[in-house]
Amino acid sequence: MKKNWLNIGIFIGLISILSYVLLTFYPSLMYPVKAIDNKTLILGHGGLGIGRWYPINSWASLKGCLDAGAAGTEIDVQMTADSVLLAFHDDKLSKKTKCKGKVYQQEWQDLSQCAYKWHPSQKVLKLEHILAAMPSKNAVIFSLDCKLPKPLPHPNFVDTYARQLHALLQKKSAAKQVLIEAQNTDLLVALQALNPNYLLFIYPPNFEKGFALAQQFNLQGISIDWRKVNQQQVAQAQAEGYKVMLWNMHGRSKNRQALQLQPDYIQTDYVHYVVSLLEE
Repeated sequence: MKKNWLNIGIFIGLISILSYVLLTFYPSLMYPVKAIDNKTLILGHGGLGIGRWYPINSWASLKGCLDAGAAGTEIDVQMTADSVLLAFHDDKLSKKTKCKGKVYQQEWQDLSQCAYKWHPSQKVLKLEHILAAMPSKNAVIFSLDCKLPKPLPHPNFVDTYARQLHALLQKKSAAKQVLIEAQNTDLLVALQALNPNYLLFIYPPNFEKGFALAQQFNLQGISIDWRKVNQQQVAQAQAEGYKVMLWNMHGRSKNRQALQLQPDYIQTDYVHYVVSLLEE
């Protein structure tokens, strides 16, 4: 009896090892992605994504994403009290770093040495430094998720944010493609006034609202939670000339399902996996 249980254990162990190898090195054999023509561009979520070794928006995560073969990366952008744009996701600095307060309450000189809790070698970075340091090649795409505090700290906050971002993008290498995402339509309108050629994406609560706003403000596209859109809606937006960017896919199966919707871009927390999936 003991021998039978031992044999069963060995069999299960071998199956587990085989599954791991196939999933890691040949993902499309186990989870085929049908009707994908590889036109979907893969962007990392803040670099390599949430749950990876390095924190999102850190230099190691952003650079690691591009090294893994992604077309580019999303970057969360917030503005300090002295109008410096930096890369950080959370509303409170204490969630991920050794600093306190909120980004818009602090001046850059107080945040320039702000280190991530579990990776003290990684510090909060200026957006300007990230764009300047990244490889200057045509394939690099940066999707800037413009995060504004609610409520706004002062009446001129949106205008100041738009002008700071515009000034920064005027300096960057023209070879780098930048997409700009925002929930706040006032920000998108302000940026559009500064440069009508900016690739602007509305970040809506649902597809219907996003589609209407994209039409109303003549935007480039829609950046939306993948669970709030279906393939027919993606195709509808694309048929009208709008790009569709999907995000919030937690898990490998969710990434595969999002690819089935055939968006123009996805932001993933599983960069290595999705890149390998589309390369098969």
